[in-house]
Amino acid sequence: MYFFIDESGYNGDYIFTAVCVKDPAIAKSIIKKWRDWMKKRKKGFCQNEYHDTKANDDERRKILNTIAEYTPEELRYWAVLRVGYNGKHKELYVPTIIELLQHCGITENDVVIAVDNVEKNQKHMDKHIRNIKKGLGMPRLNICGSNSEKEKGLQVADAIAGSLCREYVPRPSTPSYLEKIIHLMADDIKIIR
Repeated sequence: MYFFIDESGYNGDYIFTAVCVKDPAIAKSIIKKWRDWMKKRKKGFCQNEYHDTKANDDERRKILNTIAEYTPEELRYWAVLRVGYNGKHKELYVPTIIELLQHCGITENDVVIAVDNVEKNQKHMDKHIRNIKKGLGMPRLNICGSNSEKEKGLQVADAIAGSLCREYVPRPSTPSYLEKIIHLMADDIKIIR
């Protein structure tokens, strides 16, 4: 299986989401459909990457409707809510990812896990990856940091994380549209304080 992990936060609380697809072509198809739809809406549209924080409600609905077309056998997701994360990557990133991967029931046999790079310095990101493997006791786990423009699955994870964040860390008059994709949630959200 292929896992993609991204996070979305508001007021210091962050939702970390792991999206599992049986084939990475599913994520590519979702982003392609969103991009094709955007090209019809906006003349000269050339954005390669879906960013939930920059999307408007119509764009969010479109990508979530596209995600919703899949079954839980094809695409499913898990999430943890880290209360008080506040972007503390150096302290809380590794333990939060470990909690999320344990929540998913990850094993060393899973094909690949890509996490969105949260560090600009690759050396720091690599250290996070080593610490995740060590913390899980899985030295052979196939996990790496990646760029969300390159990995379409990270963009899908961003869309789902954004929806979950708007639902569980609500802001005034910002709909989550979680009802569109709730059938793909593999387990209840785990809350970490």
